[in-house]
Formats: sequence, structure tokens, C-alpha cells
Amino acid sequence: MTPRTLATSAALLLAVAVLPACSGDSTDSPDGETPETQVVAPTDELDSQDGELCPPSLAFGSAELATSVPELGEPGTAAVCLYAPVEGEDAASTTWNRSGDTVEITGDDLTNISDLLGGLEPAEKDCAGKTGRRWLLSYEDGGDVTGVVLDDFACGQIRVTDAPFTDAPGDVLAAPSDLLTALKLIWIES
Repeated sequence: MTPRTLATSAALLLAVAVLPACSGDSTDSPDGETPETQVVAPTDELDSQDGELCPPSLAFGSAELATSVPELGEPGTAAVCLYAPVEGEDAASTTWNRSGDTVEITGDDLTNISDLLGGLEPAEKDCAGKTGRRWLLSYEDGGDVTGVVLDDFACGQIRVTDAPFTDAPGDVLAAPSDLLTALKLIWIES
């Protein structure tokens, strides 16, 4: 036997000796019963929403000015959706319901939107005003869904949420005005 064959044989014998101990067939539990092994299939946020990128409604989110820009992933699959306000007593109690179709963003439009996201920065002022429509840029990056909510009222505040189906958008950001314009054009031209 060559040294390489001998080493391979030794590794296989070790594996055969160790694997039964890792199989979960042991009855060494304190109560003498065989412990149950539960296998949980990995899921991602996009799968849990049946591939849908835009939730049926949005909450107002934070009124605090952001102190930094969240780190955003690179959009894989992306969409834009329009939301109409359902007025509450004030902006914080207003909700927005999706109005119209989810419009997929692809090709050069996706590249352009990705570039514009790089222009996000902390907002310098809070400019709350009468509520109006909101736009959601929602995108998937490795199965995780991120939502960028753009107010189409007052001074066009922007908020980000890393779970648009369950979490309200975060602190207030500012972005190039071209971002909202680009999203509107994609939606209108669909």
C-alpha cells in the first residue's frame, strides 16, 4: 500500500467509526427515550410571500431623522408599487393601501435604480405635511426583501425597511429627486 492509500483507508475507517455516533440514533437521553431530530427547511422572505415583492399595505414608519444610511444589498428581482393613503387622525395613524399592479423593474431600469439608491443620505429636516401617495421600491437580494418607501407628498421623505411585509419603515432619509421620477416613469410606462 502506498502512503496515500493508507491515509485514505485510515480516514474511511475513522468516518465509519464516528458516523454512527452522529446519526441521532442514540438512546442516551435522560429519560431513556430516543431524542427526536427536527429538520427545518430553510426559507427566505421572498418564498414566504409566494414571490410577491409588495405588501398589501404600508405603515407610516419613523418620524426620526436618520443619522446614517443603512447598508443596502444589490437588487436582484425588483418591483415598484403605488400606495394610496387611508387617512388616520394624523400621519402616524395613516396607512397606505396598494393601488394598482406590482410592476417589475428589469434591465437598464434596474441598473439605473440601483445607481440612484447609492445617493441616499440622512435627511436634514423633517417636513411632515398633508399625506398623499407613496411609492415602494421593493427588491430581493438573496431571498431577503428590502423596501424603500418614497413619500409623494410634502418634501418626499424616504424610509427603508428590511421586511416590508411585517416592519414599518425606518428613519427618514433623503435621495436624489431622480429616484422618485424614475420609479413613477417605470410604473406609468408598464
